[in-house]
Amino acid sequence: MVKHMHREIRSALDKIEEITLKETKETLSNLQVSLNTYADTCIRIHIELKHLHEALEYSNIINQTKLSFITRWKCTEIIKQVESDLNENLVKLESSLLNQTIKDTQQHLYKLSRLWRSVENVEAERNQYNSDIYQYLSRLSGLGSIVLNNYAFSVKGKSEYNMRKSRDLDRCWISGICTLPNGHTLVADWTNNKVKLLDQHCKVLSYCSVANFPRDICPITVSKTVVTVNDDDRNRHDAQFIKVKKGKLMTGRKIQLQHVCKGIAHHQGDLFITSDTAVYKYTLDGNLVSKLYEDTSDSRTGMKMY
Repeated sequence: MVKHMHREIRSALDKIEEITLKETKETLSNLQVSLNTYADTCIRIHIELKHLHEALEYSNIINQTKLSFITRWKCTEIIKQVESDLNENLVKLESSLLNQTIKDTQQHLYKLSRLWRSVENVEAERNQYNSDIYQYLSRLSGLGSIVLNNYAFSVKGKSEYNMRKSRDLDRCWISGICTLPNGHTLVADWTNNKVKLLDQHCKVLSYCSVANFPRDICPITVSKTVVTVNDDDRNRHDAQFIKVKKGKLMTGRKIQLQHVCKGIAHHQGDLFITSDTAVYKYTLDGNLVSKLYEDTSDSRTGMKMY
């Protein structure tokens, strides 16, 4: 389909070139006719002015003041009329040529842009489709390995930051991380049962406590995220919503799940949550849509690896 579009674009460009050459020849022909008319007019006016000039000199010789005044007045009027006619015709000619050129160009570009938009739409849909697949399957990496042959990643460096707060009882273990549009970062601190908000320099701006062992976190909107939480002692598994407001974190509602919840991702209004062996699709209201996939060849095929 793309090759067909390319052929149509080349055909359209050839057509534009052909039409442009034809219109240019017609324009030059019209200009030649107009210039010939202007030249004839100038020659005629030149002869008239020459005769008036001779009459003016004669009136000065014979001291005919009245004849001299009439001659000067006629010369002035002719010159004014000639200048006005030439300027008006020139403006009309330029305006006509410009308007016609703009109109023709717009028509050709419109035809060409429609073809180009068709090609762009095909490429955009294909790229978006592939991007969506890679993005959300990669979030569920415990189910298998996603290999992108067209990309290579290398570590250029690393930095270490202290995210521990005075009330933390243990060393921080970051089990989940996501970034917000404003450049801030949210991390799930598994050992201290907290979600922490970091600025661009990884300084802790705010935090909130959650039930035991937060596992993964993902953004929903610019100010809302959701984290998976598991309390194995009470056999409770939740998707905990957290709001970010004015640099502060506030816990919101929970979605209680009937299975262990590990990895989580959001896409177009749906949540994708992994258990130890399966992938589930939920609505944001907490309704189970379906179990998308399950691999029971091992006890933790769906567990997110850290």
